[in-house]
Amino acid sequence: MIPLFVGQIKAGKPLTVTDPKMTRFIMSLDNAVELVLYAFENGNAGDIFVQKAPACTIGDLAVAVKELLGAKNEIRVIGTRHGEKLYETLLNREELATNDTN
Repeated sequence: MIPLFVGQIKAGKPLTVTDPKMTRFIMSLDNAVELVLYAFENGNAGDIFVQKAPACTIGDLAVAVKELLGAKNEIRVIGTRHGEKLYETLLNREELATNDTN
């Protein structure tokens, strides 16, 4: 989302937000790569690796990016897409049940 918002700001366009209350976990590219490499080195077939990550609402993220860049772009709510979740989860019940048996 951050690169999208930065690009929209630079282009002078509104920041498009599907739902400002939607939450997403935040992970840097370096952290994501580190997690994948750790899983490759330490995982076995069927293992699930979950790293705790901070979450924020998309609305708060858009406002924060605007403030960091000193932008005045409007934030436009465009609505959720079909099948899009309002709240993201790190692990669902099926994955948790599978993980508990190991």
